[in-house]
Amino acid sequence: MKPTICPALFLFAAVLATPGKDVVLPPPAHHGHGEHEEHEANLWTGEGVSLGGVLFPDFHFQAAAGDSSAEPADLAVGHHDPDRRGITIQNIEFGLVARLTERFTFVSHYAVKIDLEDHWNDELEEVYFNAKDLPGGLAVRAGRFYAPIGRHNLLHPHDFTFVDQHLASGRMVGEDSLALHGAQISLPVVRALPMGWSDRITLAFGKTPEPEEEGEEHADGAEVEPLSGALEEAEEVHEAIDGEGALHDGWTFVADYSVSREWGQQRVQTGVSGAWGENRAGGDTQLYALHGEYLWRAGGAHEHHVDVHGNYFRVHGELWLRNWDAPSGGRDHDLTDAGGWLAVSYGLPRGGVSAHVRGEYVSGVAEAELEERWRVSPALTWRPLESVNARLVAQYNYDHFPTSRGDEHSFWLQFSFTWGSHID
Repeated sequence: MKPTICPALFLFAAVLATPGKDVVLPPPAHHGHGEHEEHEANLWTGEGVSLGGVLFPDFHFQAAAGDSSAEPADLAVGHHDPDRRGITIQNIEFGLVARLTERFTFVSHYAVKIDLEDHWNDELEEVYFNAKDLPGGLAVRAGRFYAPIGRHNLLHPHDFTFVDQHLASGRMVGEDSLALHGAQISLPVVRALPMGWSDRITLAFGKTPEPEEEGEEHADGAEVEPLSGALEEAEEVHEAIDGEGALHDGWTFVADYSVSREWGQQRVQTGVSGAWGENRAGGDTQLYALHGEYLWRAGGAHEHHVDVHGNYFRVHGELWLRNWDAPSGGRDHDLTDAGGWLAVSYGLPRGGVSAHVRGEYVSGVAEAELEERWRVSPALTWRPLESVNARLVAQYNYDHFPTSRGDEHSFWLQFSFTWGSHID
C-alpha cells in the first residue's frame, strides 16, 4: 500500500509551532454540562494546545514487543494487534478536531500500522461532521464514522485497556471497527428520568467502506490482484462458507439504546445494540450486542476520556450474537455464532499502577471454518509520570482452542504515548 499524505500532518506541525496560551475547551460531549472549563496550554500533554482556539490536534503512538508459542499473526484478531516476534509498530495516529462553533465540530483520525512486510499500511479511520446539543438534545453526525454497535467498536487503538483487540470484536465486526459512510442521529427517549439518570437512542445508516481497489491484502502483507471470470466465481463460493463472509459489507442499519446513572463516585451504564445489513458472502447478517459498565472512581466518576486511570474500580463487558446467510452450492446456509468478554480493572491509589484481567470466548462454527476459542489475559499498566500521557502495559495471554491447537501462550510489553486535548 502506498503512503497517504494527510493534511492533518501539516496542521499538526503548525499547531506545535504556535506558542502556548490559555484556551477554552468544551465540556465532555457525553455529559452535557453547560459551562466550559479553562485549561492552560500544556505542550507536554497537549491539553489546551490549539491553533486559534479552533483546530485541536492529537497524536498517538503504540508499539509492543514480545513473543508467542505460536506464530503471533495466527493468534491476532485485530488489525493493530501484535503480529510478529519482536517489535510491532501497532499504531501511529494523527487526529484533528475543528471546533467550528460551540455545537459544531469536524473530526478526522488518520492511522498507520507497520505491516509484516514493513509497509506503511494507512487508513483514514474517521472523517465526519458532528453537531451536538441541538434542540431536544438531538445530536447529528455525517461522514465516515464508527458505528454505534456495542461500546468497544467506538474506540480507537489508543483507547484500548489491553494490548490487543477483544476476540468477540474481531470475530463479529472484523479486524477494524465497523465503520459506515452515512449519517447518524441520537437523542434522549425518556424526558422525565430521575436526577442522575439519562438515556439515549442512536440510529445510524450507511454503507461500509469499499475494499481496496488495488486488490485484497493478505495477513502476510502480499497483495492479490482481483480475480475475474471462473476464478472469481470459485472465490465467491469459498467466501460464502468462510467466516469473514459474515462481516457486514454494503448498506447497513445500526441502532443502540443505552441507559446510565451517575451518582457521586459511581456510574452504571448498560445498553443493547443491533446491526442489520448485507454481508460479504452475498447474504444478510443480523448482529446483536449487550454492553454494560460499572465504574467507581475516587474524586468522581465524571471523566474526560475513556482512558480511566488514578484510583478506580471498573467492570465492563459485552455479549454478542450473530446470525447470517451464507449462499453456497445453490442454497442458503443459516449460521449462528456468539461471543463475549468481561474485564475487571483496579487502579491503585499511588504509583500510577493499574491491574486488569480479561476473560473472553467465541463459539465455533465448523461450516464457516470458525474455531471455538477461549482467552484469559491478566495485565499491569504503569504510568511513570503524571506530567506526560505515557504508559507501559505488560500482558500475558492464555489461549485455549478446544478442537484444534490446544493451548497457546503469549507475552507482550506495550509502550503507549498520547498527546492532545481529546475533544469531540
